[in-house]
Amino acid sequence: MTETTTPTDQRRVPKDREALYADIEDARTRLGDTVDEIGQRLDVRTRLKGATQRVGRKRSVLIGGAGLVAVAVVGLVVLSRRRKGHDE
Repeated sequence: MTETTTPTDQRRVPKDREALYADIEDARTRLGDTVDEIGQRLDVRTRLKGATQRVGRKRSVLIGGAGLVAVAVVGLVVLSRRRKGHDE
């Protein structure tokens, strides 16, 4: 592929027609991907739904962890009282 430089913007422009069409198609594809990504970032409803699901999972883990800690504390208190009862 032979390329030439344009004096205004110094970009390389392909001389043959097929290469030019391939470059245009590539640019269209990249532009379409960019538009899709911007659309996803601006889709507040979907982003909010995802954030809500993440918070729900974290809340479940925190509640489970708090329950485990509560059971451990109660167990330690019970063991401590039993040992005091045997020592007296």
